[in-house]
Amino acid sequence: MKFFVDYSALRKGKIKNLIPILKFHWLGLDKQAIFSGRTNPDSRIELTEDPREANFVLLPMHWSYYLWNDKENFTDAEAAAELAARFNKNVVVWYQGDLVPKVPFDNAIVFLPGIVGNETEQLRACPVFIDDPSEDFGRRSEIYRSWKETPEIGFCGFSASGPVKQCFSVVQGLRLSLLSSLGYYDYDNVPVIPSTVLRTRVLRRLEESELVDTNFIKRSRYTPKTVTDSGNPGEMRTAFFDNLYGSDYSVCVRGYGNWSYRFYETLACGRIPIFINTDCVLPLSSSIDWKKYCVWIERSEIDEIVERILDFHSSFDEEGFIALQVELRKIWEEQFTLGGMMANLESYL
Repeated sequence: MKFFVDYSALRKGKIKNLIPILKFHWLGLDKQAIFSGRTNPDSRIELTEDPREANFVLLPMHWSYYLWNDKENFTDAEAAAELAARFNKNVVVWYQGDLVPKVPFDNAIVFLPGIVGNETEQLRACPVFIDDPSEDFGRRSEIYRSWKETPEIGFCGFSASGPVKQCFSVVQGLRLSLLSSLGYYDYDNVPVIPSTVLRTRVLRRLEESELVDTNFIKRSRYTPKTVTDSGNPGEMRTAFFDNLYGSDYSVCVRGYGNWSYRFYETLACGRIPIFINTDCVLPLSSSIDWKKYCVWIERSEIDEIVERILDFHSSFDEEGFIALQVELRKIWEEQFTLGGMMANLESYL
């Protein structure tokens, strides 16, 4: 697969803003190495400076880069889209933020993690890339869990905020949603009700049941992996992955965007997601039957979530339960690592 990249535009930006496709292709090298032509031997793409030879035109930087500083770099994106249109090609855009960006090019293909509704000719669901947790937090000999009659369900993270903060979030959501509808905001599908409301409802329903064991660590604020109460930068991440590895299932509910970072962490740990579907699109949904691999819960089924989990759990014996965990880990390794996605890039395009 061959991509056209405008190297003159590339020289303006910092390497940290490179999209994952190019970071993999160039192994995250510095600019001098990039312009000397050194590439990753595992990369399956080719770059060309002749758009007529290319299958696609590629924006080299994250979409957010073109929106910074009153869109001072936006002309580069416009030029790439116009060039692609001139040769009847698509321009490929990468966005890794929460919401759905308004990309004003009819010939754009936008990779993003959180689609609302269905994939379209323009929007393609892609994974978010995480470090392999088994290298730091998992011991291979103990990575998979045996089947037992009562499933153990884990969750560690931000579950609810106070009423004042929730009210502020609603007001902010209404404001941004209005600005978006009037054309004064660069993103669509702005949430109004905080995702923690749904998350709290799900966790409460599970805690109320005596038919499942819950292993919940609920935090009252968002805690990025670099922030801890104790000052130890690894403490909360260790607690998070101890919780994941110490559970059969993990509750995965959307965050501010309509996607779950925890979903990919759960797959990487070989654990089974309890996936709350909020009109989401998971990557490769046309080729992966996600309802086979997850406890798939529609928003309308939350009151029956325990019954759905028990139905799913009881369909396995010891051998099948471990095989499912192995398969989930394999899906992450082969499809949702950066190298895995690059090996299957044609499936996304």
